[in-house]
Amino acid sequence: MIHSDYQPNYRPQATSLGANTNNQADIRKLENEVDRLSIICEALWEFIRERHGLQEIDLIEKMTQIDLQDGHLDGKKRKEDGPRVCKRCERTMLTDRPVCLYCGEVSLQNPF
Repeated sequence: MIHSDYQPNYRPQATSLGANTNNQADIRKLENEVDRLSIICEALWEFIRERHGLQEIDLIEKMTQIDLQDGHLDGKKRKEDGPRVCKRCERTMLTDRPVCLYCGEVSLQNPF
């Protein structure tokens, strides 16, 4: 007689532990990257503040302006919706290419 908890596609727990370990390693990498980028941002802000005489309120106001560009004050910046269109031939461009596939026009992308 088969036990009622029988699962024909059951994988041993070691496999899920391995996946969990990989996930934890990925999370640690992301946390380290966020920490590194935070330090870079802070260093850049210090350079700008010192050289241009800006204050914290200037930074906060600019952050708020950028945050509100999508209409929501939520600490996020929504990515542009929809495909890019070539300015020369008005055809849809590939998202990962800066050059139009049809006419060769170079379209500068927003670096952010």
